[in-house]
Amino acid sequence: MNPVSFDFLAGGGEMGALIRVHDWNTTPLGPPRKWPQGLRTALRVLLTSQHPMFIWWGPDLIQFYNDAYRKTMGPERHPSALGQRGRECWDEIWEIIGPQIDYVMTGQGATWHEDHLVPVTRHGRRENVWWTYGYSPIDDETNPGGVGGVLVVCNDVTVQHEAAEALRISRDALQAGQNYFRLILDSAADPFYCVGRRGEATLCNQSFLKMLGFADSSEVLGKNLHALVHHSHEDGAPYPPEDCPTLRCVQTGTPQHVENEILFHRDGTKVPVEYWVRPIQRDGEIQGAICNFQDISARLGAAERQDLLLRELNHRVKNLFAVMNGIVALSARSGGSGAEVASAIRGRLSALASANDLILPDMMRSRDAAARSTDLGALVEAVLAPYGGIRDAAKIERVTIDGPPVPIGDKTATSLALVLHEFATNAAKYGALSGEAGTVTLNWRVEDGALRLVWRERGGPRIDGEPATRGFGSALTSRSVEGQLGGELRYSWLPEGLEIALRAPAEHLNV
Repeated sequence: MNPVSFDFLAGGGEMGALIRVHDWNTTPLGPPRKWPQGLRTALRVLLTSQHPMFIWWGPDLIQFYNDAYRKTMGPERHPSALGQRGRECWDEIWEIIGPQIDYVMTGQGATWHEDHLVPVTRHGRRENVWWTYGYSPIDDETNPGGVGGVLVVCNDVTVQHEAAEALRISRDALQAGQNYFRLILDSAADPFYCVGRRGEATLCNQSFLKMLGFADSSEVLGKNLHALVHHSHEDGAPYPPEDCPTLRCVQTGTPQHVENEILFHRDGTKVPVEYWVRPIQRDGEIQGAICNFQDISARLGAAERQDLLLRELNHRVKNLFAVMNGIVALSARSGGSGAEVASAIRGRLSALASANDLILPDMMRSRDAAARSTDLGALVEAVLAPYGGIRDAAKIERVTIDGPPVPIGDKTATSLALVLHEFATNAAKYGALSGEAGTVTLNWRVEDGALRLVWRERGGPRIDGEPATRGFGSALTSRSVEGQLGGELRYSWLPEGLEIALRAPAEHLNV
C-alpha cells in the first residue's frame, strides 16, 4: 500500500510512517480520507508532540500512539498495537482502565490519575509500572454522544515512584532509628544534655528534664543552659560563664569532672550534682559537649546523717561509760563478796544492754534525738523476760504486764532499764520470785501529765516491815528515778508482798 498524502498524517517519526503505511481499510475506521475532523486534529497533535500520547477511537477503541509513547512499550505490543482494538490489546489491565475509558466515552468528562499503579507485561515479564496520566474526550460531531474517542497524555513515573518510595522507606527507617535512640536516651537513669559551640542546648533526656522540673525539651533546647540552670553559686553569687566547666570544655576540648556543684530547679530550688563533661568532636573539630549528671542529694543527706550518727554514737558511748562507772563504784561500796559484787554488776550491765538494744534501731535511723523513742512495753518485756513467762506459753506466767503504748526516749529507757532490773533482782533474791509460787504484776498508765507505774509482788515470803537498811540497788533506783526522770518512788511493805509506785512527769519520758 502506498503512503497516504494527507497533511494531518505528515511527520511524526517512526510512528508517523507506520500510521501512513498501515492498511486502515482492514479496520472499522476505513481509509484516512473518511476519518472525521476530530480524529484528524487529535492525530496531528499526537504526531507533532514529544510527550507520550495515545488515542482510542470509535466504539472499537482503535489505537494510535506516537514515538514518545512507543518508548514505554515492550515488543509484546509494538508495533501490533497500532490499529488494534483496545480491549484486545490491554485485556490484562482492562479492569483498571476499562471503566476510566467508559467514563470519558459516555460524555462524563476527563479523568486524571497521579502515580497510579497499572502493571503491564513488557520485555517478557509483568512489571509494576506507575503512571501519571489523563484521559480527555475527543469531540466528534458525527457521533450522537458528541465524543468520538479518548486522548491519553501520560508519563511512566516508575523511576520517580521507586525513588520516592525508597526515600520514604529511608525516612521511616531514620525516624524509627531516631525513635529508638530517643527511647534509649529517655530510659537512661542518669540525666544528661548536650550543648553546641555557643552553649545552647542541643539534646537532653527525660531524666534531665525531670531533675530540673521542665515539662518537655522545648523548654530547654536552643536555650543557653548556663543561664538557665547554672547561673549562680550556692550562696547566690553570680557564676560567670567563663568559669563554667561545661563551657570551658566546649572552648578547650578538655574533659571536666565536678564532684559537688549546684544546679537550679525550675522553681528556684537547689539541686546538688556531680557531673562529667566531655567534648563532642567531628573530624578533629569541637562541635560541642556532652554533660551527664548524678543528683547527689541522697548522697549528701546520707553523709550528713552518718556524721550525725557518729557524733551521737560518741555521745552515747560516753554516757554509757559514765553510767557503768557509777554502777561499778556504787556496787563496790555495797559490801559483799567479790562474787556478789561481780554478779550485781553483770546484772545491771545486762539491763543496760537490753535497753541499748531497743534504742539502737532508732539511733541507726539518725532521727532527731528529741523525736527518737521506743515503747515502754517493749522495754519492760526485754528487761523482765529472764524472770519467767512473759508472752511465753512454755513457761508459767510469773510476771504479767499491762499498760498502753508509751513512747520513751533513749535516756529514759536507760534509766528505766536499771530501775526495772533492780526491782526484778530484789524480787528474785528476797521477794515473790525467790520461791516457786510467787508472781509479779506490773501495770502502768499515763494520766494527769505523768507516767504512773505500779510494781506489785504476791506469793513470796511474808514481809514484817520496811528493811532497816537500804542497799546500793535502792540508792541506784532512787537516783535514776529522781535524778534522770524527775520523778518519785513510793514503797509499800505489805505482809502479802511489796508494792512500788513510780511517778514521772510525761515531759521527761521522751528524752
